[in-house]
Amino acid sequence: MLFVIEMAQVVVFVLVLILQANPCHGDTLTTATVDLRSYGWEAQARKQVVSRFIAADQKGRVVVSYATRVRAKLVTRDKPSLDLRILRFSEDGELDLSLSLPTHLQYWNSLYLSDSGQIIAAANDSLQLYQEDIKTWKVLAKCGPQCSVQQSVTRRTLAIRNEYHGPLLVIRLSPVPRLQQCDKAPKSSEDSIQHSPQAITDYFAYYSGSEGLERFTYRWPFCDYDNREELPLRPGGYWDVLNDHFFVFYSDAPHEDGQAVKVVFSDGRVIFQSVNGKHEYALGFRGSTRSSERGSRIAVNIVTSRGGNRALDISSHPTARRIAVYDIQLQKEVASIPTSVKLREFGFDLSPDGGRLAILEDGILKVIDLDGKHMGSGMGSKYPTEKRK
Repeated sequence: MLFVIEMAQVVVFVLVLILQANPCHGDTLTTATVDLRSYGWEAQARKQVVSRFIAADQKGRVVVSYATRVRAKLVTRDKPSLDLRILRFSEDGELDLSLSLPTHLQYWNSLYLSDSGQIIAAANDSLQLYQEDIKTWKVLAKCGPQCSVQQSVTRRTLAIRNEYHGPLLVIRLSPVPRLQQCDKAPKSSEDSIQHSPQAITDYFAYYSGSEGLERFTYRWPFCDYDNREELPLRPGGYWDVLNDHFFVFYSDAPHEDGQAVKVVFSDGRVIFQSVNGKHEYALGFRGSTRSSERGSRIAVNIVTSRGGNRALDISSHPTARRIAVYDIQLQKEVASIPTSVKLREFGFDLSPDGGRLAILEDGILKVIDLDGKHMGSGMGSKYPTEKRK
């Protein structure tokens, strides 16, 4: 009976994708830009920032964050030398919210949005939720230097681990935040997997690995590792979870003409495949895919690498980079946005409806309207900017 129910859910999901499919017109994409240097952004000293600091919400708004130095003297734990500045731009490009949080870390702050668009920030050893109606920050949980935060594609669930192999804290964000602490101590090194999931959905945690030459993929209900199940997915690369039925998979061994990007069922059946161009590979690691809420579209960071030779142990080097947007129902790549090769700061996000792609490159924010819903002022239109005071 459970199998019948799950298959019925899959059928409903596929039907929803069919009804929601809306083709992009790659030759008429509308792009808006804003230079964040007008808002106090400064180039990072580090080569590349890897924390999450850009997000697009379901109303077409884009939120970005960056650390700025505001104090040179009288620095304390409560008043560190840095502020995490958070800016939100409305659907039509107006700055409609500007926030700051003190932080003592320049690089490892991060930004999230709930499914209702509430802003969540990890800064100064805590995870905080901005309550816009009363204009105050609420601390949800401790989030120290070793803190790891994961979020489901639906944006309804967060999983936090504060220490290596420490227990998970699960936060359900809707309709109000609810916390669930997993406090069961691991009995063995294998059991410690339960505190180190590689991806989450609203109900399950996921982990893949190997025992000798044998590969495996587990999933289990939060805080219930004893009831884990093994999925018939044998990773030879890396994958991201779209939901409990669909996964995006990037192979380790490139296709003869380029690496394949696949979307598969939990039983391994392929429902979508796109082969990259020669020398093109999906860049990054698990969590680098951006997906619409229902998984009907995905955005992937693609890099072109040349000059390598495995036989001579010569590493390749990147020569081009782009964000590719794939529509699963239309069975094709619907947008390809070139980005810079050498960057200190890079991030991107896809809106929950899949209609808006936001890219941040070294202080330059680009917002690409994939379906012509949000911006009608033509190619190359620019967001108004706030003059620096």
